[in-house]
Amino acid sequence: MYRGLPVERAANAPALTQWLHHMVSGDKFLDEDTRAVLLGEFGMVQCRHSLFSNLPGVPYQYNEMFGVIFRESPAAYLDEGERALPLAALFQRDPDGNSIMGALIKDSGLTPAEWIDALLKAVMEPLLHFLYKYGFVFSPHGQNALIALKGSRPTRLLVKDFVDDANLSIDSLPEHESLPEALYDLLAALEPLALLQRIQSGLFVCVFRYLTEILEDDGLMTEREFWKRTSDVIRAYQKRFPEMDERYQIFNLYAPAFPKLCLNATRLMDIGYADSAERPSASVASLLDNPLYMIEE
Repeated sequence: MYRGLPVERAANAPALTQWLHHMVSGDKFLDEDTRAVLLGEFGMVQCRHSLFSNLPGVPYQYNEMFGVIFRESPAAYLDEGERALPLAALFQRDPDGNSIMGALIKDSGLTPAEWIDALLKAVMEPLLHFLYKYGFVFSPHGQNALIALKGSRPTRLLVKDFVDDANLSIDSLPEHESLPEALYDLLAALEPLALLQRIQSGLFVCVFRYLTEILEDDGLMTEREFWKRTSDVIRAYQKRFPEMDERYQIFNLYAPAFPKLCLNATRLMDIGYADSAERPSASVASLLDNPLYMIEE
């Protein structure tokens, strides 16, 4: 497997971090209520190959071979007694089959329902706020999204490596007026359905579906109850900010189905694994029934 560092995104990561922090500065909901953290990227170095960088049509990987990006550490943002785990850690089991999530629930002293409510509130609320208020999303998948824990209880969300997956709504929003044109072009503004994919694919498909399987298998919570509680968090947020009702309709998380994006399918079925000058994008593999829609039927 090859993993490179895209030159344009990496080079503009510090500027994008600064603009995003400026855009949300003073937002009481993010600063005081959710206390979510976007770990900033404050510097980068990219070395271009003296030969490959001058060849037309060279495979894109050859221009991403040597670089480094400097990112804030989550340790600087953790309160005393807090620790942080990537969301991907929650769907791991030890050699005896015991799940990390189950152990955290037991150690927290909370009921499974109370623990899941705390997790969903910590993860979903800042993501919803970025989406609805700022028309801004990133992919909160299991590697990039970290959950802070205090006494094994989920407290808040920390996100790293968000710049590479960041996108804006194609609809013009007042919150975007201060965005420099160069950054706007870099962010690739998306239609609402495509913007929602960052949450639906990155979080619902890549994280939540595995959590529900563990909860079911361990007898802690049914899948339906999990999605009902997820919907409760979304509805509570929408009730708190009724002035954004129009945006709830634009960014509709309750459609009957949503597309599943799959890069493996793109490689296997469409373009293959031959060298290409362009970085491939994930294609729609299928439509998935939306659990949020199903539990409200």
